[in-house]
Amino acid sequence: MNDKRHTDNERIAVIERYRTSDTPIEEIAAKEGVSTKTIRNWLRSSTPNRSDPAFIELPVKSSTLVELTFPDGTTLRVRG
Repeated sequence: MNDKRHTDNERIAVIERYRTSDTPIEEIAAKEGVSTKTIRNWLRSSTPNRSDPAFIELPVKSSTLVELTFPDGTTLRVRG
């Protein structure tokens, strides 16, 4: 994946590798031939409902994700 463009599947694979492993983002970026900023941009763009003002994302990396959806449509995601 050293070319300038990456398919959606390649981006999803990188995002999932980051979210499900203890590998530092810098190490993943170096292996994939992209910058850490690029991966962080992919992470931001892959987050659903990001434009929803009720959506709160905590920038914490962990292997456990808890997601709560309230009746008003608000979603709370907690990694810990």
